[in-house]
This record gives sequence, structure tokens and C-alpha cells, in this order.
Amino acid sequence: MAPPKVKKFLHQSVEACFQELLPRKFHHEQEVKLEPGEFQEFFQDKIEKRKWKKLLSFPLKCNEELVHEFYSNALPRQEIGSFRTSMVRGTKVRYDVVTINKFLKTDFQDLEAQSCTYFELKDKDDFDPDKLAKVLCIPGKSYVKAKESNKAYKFKKDALRTITQISMSFAFSNVAPTLHTSNLNRQRASLIYCILANIPINIGKVISDKIHSLASSKNFGEEDSADKPLVFPALIIALCAYQKAKMFVRFLKSLKKPITKEED
Repeated sequence: MAPPKVKKFLHQSVEACFQELLPRKFHHEQEVKLEPGEFQEFFQDKIEKRKWKKLLSFPLKCNEELVHEFYSNALPRQEIGSFRTSMVRGTKVRYDVVTINKFLKTDFQDLEAQSCTYFELKDKDDFDPDKLAKVLCIPGKSYVKAKESNKAYKFKKDALRTITQISMSFAFSNVAPTLHTSNLNRQRASLIYCILANIPINIGKVISDKIHSLASSKNFGEEDSADKPLVFPALIIALCAYQKAKMFVRFLKSLKKPITKEED
């Protein structure tokens, strides 16, 4: 029996955006598979205390057509701070901060209690690089200052602890996706530091802001943006299912291989 037809696009320009997005690559999430003695207990404890367990394991396959549809319909595109909603197979799919936190069952499900230490420090640019180095680096190693700025610094990968590198692989696939993972700049280092130092992080805001930033970026869907991958494909499918979108298309594409200690 053929599935019923549903409205896929809000208007004609969205359908055009869908076609333009088809060549875009995906930044797929990764499962984390650590064996006992490979920081498994330490890392698991960090994630479970934050109630991020759903970010550790994803379905083995992802429906890329539905992710393209989600990004094509993502609304609004320009009004920063407006309610964040898309549509998949005729069903509204919210990707606002509260919806993501409710899906993950974190401690930030209350609309009136969204502030967290991570964003407070980030907004003030108030991270001490020496404190970061004590948490992130191998004893005796530290950050490297940039010549062009007194405030700019980075952490080279060979100076980082193994648990830091595992946390980077997890965060830069499943929390704040980026292709720049060889070294840690100030911004990325501050996130990894907060994860390892048990500093409260509103994960729903991190993820929602990342999706919204991509969907509202200038020339989104056009040819000159083709090198910017679409992020959180597995999470988006999970959000669609959570909000009861009618997903009739088969899951076709496999995710990346899991994160292990050997890879880091």
C-alpha cells in the first residue's frame, strides 16, 4: 500500500532550496565505544550526569532526504531569536532550545531557567587559558600564543590528554560539529574544558544555535555554500520521530564509524 501524499514544502522557493541542498555533504554523528580501562567509566559518568546519554548512540542509518527537507523548511532564516521551527512530511518539527532539552531530558527543560555558566563565561570571554591548560593538557604541556594577538591562543593536538581528544571527537561530531579538529582554538577549547570540568552547559542551546546559524546563514543552499556540510542528521531524524513526523522514506545512508580510543 502506497503511503499517503503529504505536503513536503511550505512554498515554491523552499522546493528550489531543497534541490540546491542535494549536493551538500553531511557532518554525521558518531557513536562512542570505549572499553573498560579506556576512560569508559570516566567519560560515561561525565555524559550521564549531564543527561546527554542520547548523544552517545544513534541509529545506524540516517534518512538524508528527510534531513534535506528539514533544512529546506527551517524557519525563520533571518530573524535571530525567533521561534525555531521546520516542517517534515507535513508535520511541524521544532528545534528550539526547550524542545531539544526536553527530547534529551536534560536539566534545562524549563523555559524560565535557560542560563548556564558556559554561556555566561563565553559571552564575557572570561576563560583563563592557564586553567584550561591544567584540564586539557598533558602535564608539562600548555597552549601556544598567537603572534598577532595577546588574547589569541590554541592548543596543539600533541599537547592534549587522551580524554581531551576523545571528548573532542565526541563534541565536534555530536555537540558542536566542526571540520576543524586538528587543534583547539579558544572557542573550541572552552567547550571541551567545560565538559571535562563539570561546568553547566545548556546543550539544547548549543545545538539549536548551531542548526539555526546554518539555516540562517547568507546564501544558504547556494553553490558557494556547498562546502559547508549539514549538521546533526541523526539528531534531526530523532527529533522528527519525537514530534511524530510521518517518515515514509527508507533509511539509506550509514553513519560514520564509532569513536574509539585507538582513533584518538
